[in-house]
Amino acid sequence: MSLLEQVNSPADIKNLSVAELKLLAAEIRQFMIETIRENGGHLASNLGVVELTLALYYVFDFPTDKLVWDVGHQCYVHKIITGRREQFSTLRKQGGISGFPQRDESEYDAFDTGHSGTALSAATGFAAARDYKGETHEVVAVVGDGAFAGGMNFEAINALGEFKNKIIVVLNDNEMSISRNVGAFSEKFFKLRTNKRYESFKSSLERFLGKGSGASRFTKKLKDAVRFLFIPGQFFDELGLKYIGITDGHDIEKLIDILRRAKEEKYSCVVHAITQKGKGFDAAEADPEQYHGVAPFCLENGETSEKKGFSALAGDELCRLASEDERVVAVSAGMICGTGLTKFKEQFPGCVYDVGICEQQAATMSAALAVSGLKPFFAVYSTFLQRCYDQILEDICLAKTNVTLLIDRAGLNGEDGKTHQGIYDVALLRSMPGMSIMAPSTEEELREMIRLAHDGTGAYAIRYPKSAYFNPYPHTPVEYGKWQVVSAGQDIAIVTFGAMLGLTARIMEKLKERAVYPTLINARFLKPIDEEETRKLQRYKDVVVIEDNIAVGGLADALEGFFSENDVHGVNVHRFCVPDRPIAHASVEEQQRELRLDENGILERIMEICGEKRI
Repeated sequence: MSLLEQVNSPADIKNLSVAELKLLAAEIRQFMIETIRENGGHLASNLGVVELTLALYYVFDFPTDKLVWDVGHQCYVHKIITGRREQFSTLRKQGGISGFPQRDESEYDAFDTGHSGTALSAATGFAAARDYKGETHEVVAVVGDGAFAGGMNFEAINALGEFKNKIIVVLNDNEMSISRNVGAFSEKFFKLRTNKRYESFKSSLERFLGKGSGASRFTKKLKDAVRFLFIPGQFFDELGLKYIGITDGHDIEKLIDILRRAKEEKYSCVVHAITQKGKGFDAAEADPEQYHGVAPFCLENGETSEKKGFSALAGDELCRLASEDERVVAVSAGMICGTGLTKFKEQFPGCVYDVGICEQQAATMSAALAVSGLKPFFAVYSTFLQRCYDQILEDICLAKTNVTLLIDRAGLNGEDGKTHQGIYDVALLRSMPGMSIMAPSTEEELREMIRLAHDGTGAYAIRYPKSAYFNPYPHTPVEYGKWQVVSAGQDIAIVTFGAMLGLTARIMEKLKERAVYPTLINARFLKPIDEEETRKLQRYKDVVVIEDNIAVGGLADALEGFFSENDVHGVNVHRFCVPDRPIAHASVEEQQRELRLDENGILERIMEICGEKRI
C-alpha cells in the first residue's frame, strides 16, 4: 500500500516523518498528473504547492484552525489529504468535487473562493470573529505573489492595522499569477526572493547579539537597520506584518520550522515561501503559463487537443489593426496568454500594458489611454470583468471614452463551476449608459466588430466564448445596431446570438422536419437592440429568445421592455436563458442539457410552444 493510500485525513499526515512526507509529496504529484490529464484542470499551480500544503497540515490543526486559499485554484493537494482522495477522479465533473474550495463540500474548505484577492479580507473576518468569541485558533491565508498586488489585499492590511487581529500570511511566491508577474510588487518580491545575503547575515547577527527579552533597544535598532540595508523599504514590516523570512517552498523540513515560528508569534506575520509552478512535470516546469489551466492532455508529450478559438482570433485581428494604426494598444489584467494576446505582445511589445491581477486598474487605465488619444482594447474574461463594475461605469461609460472590452470566456464555462461562469456580463453592461454590446457568431463577425469598435467614439463590449463554433449562414457585413435575419418564416420568431446561433441552426433543420418554419434572427447587437427588426416581431404571437446568460437583464428583458414602452401587446416572449441560480461544474454540454439549453431541450420547448406533444 502506498503512503497516499494510507492518508485518509489530516491526522494521518501528522504521524509521518519528514522523509515519509517527501515520499508522499512525490506520490501526490503523480496522482494529480494522472487525474488532470484525464479531466483537465489547474495543473502547474497545484504541482507547486505540494510540500507547502503538507507542511501546513503538519503544523496546524485544520479545520479548527482556518485555512483560506486565495483564488483557490491551488487547493487540489488540500482536497486530496482531507478525505477526498477517492473522489478525486470526479474532479470538475458533473456531480463530482469542485476544482475550488466549496464550504458545502467539506468542513476543511473554510471559505468559497474562485477569484483572486479575497483571502486576506476573509482572513481578517475569521480572525475578528475568533477574537470576538474569545477563541484561540489560528487563521492562515495562502496568497500568491501575483494575487498580492490586488487592491483588496491592502484594504485588508489596513483593517489589520486598525483591529490588530492576528493572521498568518503565507506568501506563495512562484513569480507567476497566470501570466508571468509584472509591476512594482513583482520587482519587490524578486529582491526579497534573491537576497540570500540578508538571511545569512541575519542568522549570524542573531547568534552574535543573542535573542530573548533581554535584548536591548540598541540590539533591536541595529537589527532593523541591517534589515533596511538588505531589504529596501522593509516592505511588509512597514505595512504592519512581521516578516519572518524566506524559505524554500519545496523543503518540507524548513517549511515546518518556519510555520511553527509563525504559529508562536503574537501578531500578524508573513511567511515567504519560494515555490516553482509546475514542479515535477517537465512540460509544466518549462511552460507554467500554458499549463496553468489545461484541457485533458497526453502524458507523454503534454500536448492537448484544444483548437484555435476566438481568443486567438481576437489577438490576430488586433495585430492586423495595430499594424495599420499606431494608436492601438492592448491592456491585460494578468491574462496575456489566456486572452490571446501572446502574439500581439511579441509583435508590438511597446503597445501592451499588463497590470497584473488588477482589473480595476486595467479599466481606469484604459479610460485614460483613450482620453489621451489612443485606442485601448481591454481583454478580460467575463467572470473577471465583474471585478471592475464601478470603473467601467464611472471611468469608461459616464466619461464617454472609446474603450473596447474584449470579453473572453462568455457564456457557460463548464468545469470551473459557479465562480467562473461567464453569464453575468450582459446584465452587468446593459445597465450602463453609452455602452454598446456585440456578440459575434463567426470569425468574420468578430473581425468586423473589432474594427467597428476601433472606428467608434464610445464604449464597446464584444463578448465571445473561448472556442469557435459552427454557423452555416451566409455572412453579411456588420452594421452598427443592426441584426441579421438569417432565415425568414411565419410560425414563430427565434432571436439568438453568438455561440447559441450555431446550436439553433441545427434545431432549425429539425423544426422543418416537423413542419415548423420560424424566422431566425442573429442579434449581433445586444445594446442597442435593432428597433426596426424588434418592431417587426409584433407580427408573431410567440418570440423565443435563446441566450447563454442569465435571464435577468438579458436580451429577453430588452425585448419585453421595448414592447412595453411602445404599447405592443399580444406577443409572448419566451426566455430560453440561464436560470437565476449558481451553475455547478460540469462540461458545457452537460450544463446545457441540465438547463434544457441543449439541442434536444430547446427543440422540445419550441414544440411545446407550437402546441405539439413532447418528443
